[in-house]
Parts: sequence; C-alpha cells; structure tokens
Amino acid sequence: MKIKDNNNKPILLEEQNVFKKDKNLKPLQFSTKKKEFNFSTIQISNKKSKKVSNEIASLINPTKENNHLKTKNYSDIIFQGKLFFYKKENIEISFKWPIVKNLHNKIYYKLTKCSKVKSVILGNDNIIYSSEGIISEQIIENYYSPFLRLPNYSSVIEEKNTIEFIKKKYKKAANGRILRIFDINVDAYILGKFQQFAKNEGLPMKKISGVYSISNNNLILDNLYIDNKILNGKIILLKNVDNC
Repeated sequence: MKIKDNNNKPILLEEQNVFKKDKNLKPLQFSTKKKEFNFSTIQISNKKSKKVSNEIASLINPTKENNHLKTKNYSDIIFQGKLFFYKKENIEISFKWPIVKNLHNKIYYKLTKCSKVKSVILGNDNIIYSSEGIISEQIIENYYSPFLRLPNYSSVIEEKNTIEFIKKKYKKAANGRILRIFDINVDAYILGKFQQFAKNEGLPMKKISGVYSISNNNLILDNLYIDNKILNGKIILLKNVDNC
C-alpha cells in the first residue's frame, strides 16, 4: 500500500509483530488517507499549560547522539534522512519485529530507554497523552519523527503497563489510539542509511523493509530490503545495548 506524504503532515504507520505462520507480513505500512493525522486539530487547555509543561520537561531534550555510532558522516546521515522526511515521493515502509518473542521486551526496553521511543495514546479529543503528561503539537513536530507507528498488537509487558497507566491517568485517553513515537534522529538515521544503500545499489528506493533484532549485544535492523532486493548489510541502531 502506498500513499503520498502531502503537506509534510505526520502519517500513521501500522506496526505489528512477525509471526511464523506469515513470514511475508508487512507490519509497518503507510495508512490509508482516512487514517492521516492532522496535528492542526490538536488542542491543549491553557488551564493545564503550566502543569503540562512541568510534566513533559524531560521530553523536550533531543536524543543525544549514540557515542558508539559517532563517525565523521553520522551527522550527514541524519541530515539526509531528515531531508527525506519532506520529499513528496511515494515510498512503502515495513519495519518488522522478530519472530522470537522473547526478544520483544528487550528491544522495546532499549528503544524506550536508550533512543527515547515512547508509547502514547491519541485521545478522542486529538490530544496526545503520555505517561509523563500531555505532548504538544510543537514537541511532536520538533523532536519526533513524522512517521507515527500504529501498533495493532503488542506482547511487550512494559508497553502494556504504560498504556494502562495512561488510560487510568487520563479519562479521555481510555478509548484512544495507541501510538509509538520515535525520536526524529532515530528515524532520520534509519532513512539516511537506507539512502546510502540505495545509492550504492543504484536503486530508486520506493520500498524499504527491515527487522529489529539484537545481535552481538547490538540493537540492529537486519534482513534489509530495498525495492525487493535483499541487502548485504545491517543498520546498527545501538551498540553495547547493556550499557546505553
């Protein structure tokens, strides 16, 4: 399924787990236009602004560069990835979770604790609720990736607990939509690396996919594909995951 990113609006992406009975499942795809999320509808009450500001103070600091990934071209990769966010081109994206479910909790823990990935709820009032507080439109636009993951199922214990906490804390989040938001630098790095692979292989990069995994104590994306061509390589998201 393909959709064009018009007007640079954030887009909801469906995210699922990979199961043995369906290895070709594409869990992270562009949604239909009906699921496009327009941040212009977000409203935040002025009465709560001071409280909200205090609760989410920890959210507004951009992710620090992973010291283990710092190279001469690290910033260039992120820069190119950010440019790609705003290119008005069609692309199909599929990032899967591994078949081995006992890795899910560890992967999620490292994504949230080391890379500032968050599970949040988009309430029926179009406000985004997190365990720390309400997240404003400005914070989402400035610090988080425009690709918002839309999980339809999670086996991660910590995520389930987080979602239940948010629902209990905010009544308007009780029947909302669960999202995973990624730090803008994380997704920019992923897209920037894919662009490097695509350039080296002479591919237009209309379709990309990969699987989260942990290998040699590194958090990675492997089983990489661009335009249905398998790549001889992987993307290291975090080295030495026990000491991030």
